[in-house]
Amino acid sequence: TAAAYGPGVRVSVGGMNVLSGDEVTAVLDRQTAVMEEVASGAALSAVLDSVVRALEELMPASRCSILLLDDAGLLRHGSAPTLPAAYSVAIDGLAPGPFAGSCGTAVHLGEPVIAVDVVTDPRWEQFRELATGHGLRACWSSPIRCRAQVVGTFAVYHDSPYEPARRDEELVRRFTHLASLAVEHDQASKEREARHEADLARQSAEHANLAKSQFVTALSHELRTPLQAITGFTENLQTLDLSPEQRRVALERIGLASAHILSIVDDVLDLARVEAGAMPIELCDVDAHAVITA
Repeated sequence: TAAAYGPGVRVSVGGMNVLSGDEVTAVLDRQTAVMEEVASGAALSAVLDSVVRALEELMPASRCSILLLDDAGLLRHGSAPTLPAAYSVAIDGLAPGPFAGSCGTAVHLGEPVIAVDVVTDPRWEQFRELATGHGLRACWSSPIRCRAQVVGTFAVYHDSPYEPARRDEELVRRFTHLASLAVEHDQASKEREARHEADLARQSAEHANLAKSQFVTALSHELRTPLQAITGFTENLQTLDLSPEQRRVALERIGLASAHILSIVDDVLDLARVEAGAMPIELCDVDAHAVITA
C-alpha cells in the first residue's frame, strides 16, 4: 500500500512514520529481496553484503560494515564491501571494551554508540589514526542481537563528522534487525546440520555395535567347532586305548583344529589393524588359480 502514496507524503508502516511513501517502498523492496536470499539458502556472507549495500543505497555517502562475534568473543569481519580493505583487516579480531571505538564499545555496553567525530570522541583514541588515515570521521554502531544475545554490530561510517537524523535511525534499526534475522537463520541452519550429523554418528555407532555383536556371535560359532575337535580328541587320547594309527589321526586332527584357531586369531588381528589404519599391505603377483582353489 505504500506505493500508492506520493513521494512527499509521510506514512506510517511498522513505525516508519519518518519515511516518505517512496522510501517506505524502497525499504520494503530491499527487505523482501534480502529475505528471499535467506529463504533460498544463500551464504551468510552474501546475505550480509546485500543488507549492507541496501542501507548504503538508502543512506547516500554512508559506508557500512557488519562485524560478528566469534567463539572467543572477538569481533570478526562479516561484511564491508565499500570500506577500505586495509581498514577492515586492521579491525578484524577487535576485542570489545569501553574504549574500543564505536563497534567494540557498542558490544561492551549492549547499546548503540554514536561517534559524531572520531577525532574528538574519547572512545576512538586507540583507533583514531587508523580511522582518519582511511578517511573515516564518523561511526555509528548498533548491536546485532539474536535470541536476546549480542552477536555482532552494524556500523555506519561517514567521511566527515555526522550526526544521524531520525530517518537514519529508522533505517539503521530496520536493517540491523534484518541482519539479526540473517544471522539467526544461519545459526539455526548450523544447529540443524549439527543435530543431523550427531544423528548420523549415533546411527553409525549403533550399526557398528550391532555389527560387532554379530561378529562376536559368528566368531564364537567359528571357534567352537575346532575347540570341540581338540577337546574330543584330547579326551580320547586320555581315556581310550588307541592304536598307533588312531593316535596319529587324533593328533593330526588336534593339529588341524589348532591351526584353524590360529588362522581365525590372525584374521581377527588383521581386522583390528585395518580398523586402526595400521594394516601392512604388500603388492605382489599372485597365482589366482591357487587362491581360488584354497
